[in-house]
Amino acid sequence: MLDIVNSRKLQQKQEVVHQKTTVEFDQFSTRLSEETDPAFLLGTGVKKLRSYRRQLVSDPDRQEDVARIDKFLKDAKNFDKEREYRFTLSNCPPGHHIHIKVVGKGKPDEWPRPQQIRINRPASIFWRKGDHIFIALHQKDHGGGKESWGETYKALAELTSDFAILEMTEIITFTATGEKISFSFEEDPKKLLPKW
Repeated sequence: MLDIVNSRKLQQKQEVVHQKTTVEFDQFSTRLSEETDPAFLLGTGVKKLRSYRRQLVSDPDRQEDVARIDKFLKDAKNFDKEREYRFTLSNCPPGHHIHIKVVGKGKPDEWPRPQQIRINRPASIFWRKGDHIFIALHQKDHGGGKESWGETYKALAELTSDFAILEMTEIITFTATGEKISFSFEEDPKKLLPKW
């Protein structure tokens, strides 16, 4: 008899926990559908959805939600693997060009040679989540010196968030000089963000 009572208490407790989880999930789902911050989507969003998935997977009424979570988690992996990002330098101070290096796990911390990125000419980099992007601004005449391929520069922009490629989609200001550059991507990296 005691086993039956304990079993019923356990079942009731599980039902309360399940109801609380579904309410929390529904509230989080609403927030996630409105969120645009990559750090939230790919950080907190992924972590919480994995947790909710473990709790919802056994509920036959929530299988549509589980499938939605699976798609979100799959799309979030777009940034985990290295991929090529093609772009053009669409705005640059007159008489200047840039150099870009991507530094991350397993990548050498050196400027690619020979590489000058000039306005309206196609270029590309290979990047994955966590890689940092360094952009060196050079004068066309190299300030009276010879080309240094990024080793020396007029100004340097350091994009060091885990989602540096998304920072590259915004206008970049060189703090040392106030000069600005911008890029046009062949495929906007923001379109790769998971959507709820």
